[in-house]
Formats: sequence, structure tokens, C-alpha cells
Amino acid sequence: MRVGTLAITDHDTTAGIAAAREEISRSGLALNLIPGVEISTVWENHEIHIVGLNIDIAHPMMCDFLAQQTERRQQRARLIAERLDKAHIPGAWEGALRLADGGAVTRGHFARFLVECGKATTMADVFKKYLARGKTGYVPPQWCTIEQAIDVIHHSGGKAVLAHPGRYDLSAKWLKRLVAHFC
Repeated sequence: MRVGTLAITDHDTTAGIAAAREEISRSGLALNLIPGVEISTVWENHEIHIVGLNIDIAHPMMCDFLAQQTERRQQRARLIAERLDKAHIPGAWEGALRLADGGAVTRGHFARFLVECGKATTMADVFKKYLARGKTGYVPPQWCTIEQAIDVIHHSGGKAVLAHPGRYDLSAKWLKRLVAHFC
């Protein structure tokens, strides 16, 4: 069985889509590429991800919106680094930046850095000790709302889809409230 359609939906970026299009064209692959994005949002104190499929990645509203998301991610990363520095873990920003290798710095990069430094043996341990809610390096996300994400997806010609609904540990009542945003 071969893949005939591929959707690329990176977190809060469409940066990989142009390269994928070029490679598909260059290789002569019979592959339909669906441009997309997975937008991080905050809803009722939960981080919820919304996938946008068939979006116009050059739409000015989408470009501006994703630039804001990038800035939010950058601000959060800097605050995490500051908190870790205050906890006597110097160099976290530089280490995470190095591990991001030109991409957006995420909590995962801090976790890898802390494992490298010997602060924990696994990434899961790092999250439990330093990066989970209530821990030294935790900084709550300041993402957009679900409504804002759906709006920008629709304005850029796309369809909004709830990403991994089973992951959010919501009761049936709360899941119905969440899904109502898509009706």
C-alpha cells in the first residue's frame, strides 16, 4: 500500500510545506500534499490543539497569526530559561537554543538539555521534576483561544479539526462543550 495523500501539520508553523512541495515536485512523486498547521490554544485551562487543513499558507492573516504564535512560544521559552537559571541551572537558554538547531525552542529542548546536564536520566523525569505544572521551570502557555484559531483557519480557506480528542482527559460533558466549537 502506498501513501497517496499527505498532510503536513507542524505545531504553529507552516515552514516545512514549501520544502515538501519542492521535494514532491523534484522527485515526481504521485502524492497529493495537503497544507496544514496544528495550532496550540488554551481552553478552560487546557492546552488544546486545532488542526487546520487545506489552508492558504501565504494568507496574510495566517502569516501574521503564526508570527504571533512564534513570539508567544519564544517568550515562554525565555521565561522557562529564567526560572531554571534562578533554580541554579545556568545555560538552559543557550543549551535549548543549540538543541533547537534554528527551530523554535520548546520545553522538549529544555528537557533534552537537562538530561545532558545530568539533572535527570530521562526526558519524562525532567518534566516531572522541572517542567510540569507547579514545578520550578513551568511557565503556563499563553496561546490564543480556540475561537481565534478556528477563525484564522477559516479565513485562510481551511477546515478546522480537533486534534487528538482522546488525549485531553475530559469528561463526556466537557468533551461535548469542546466539540461544540466545531459545530
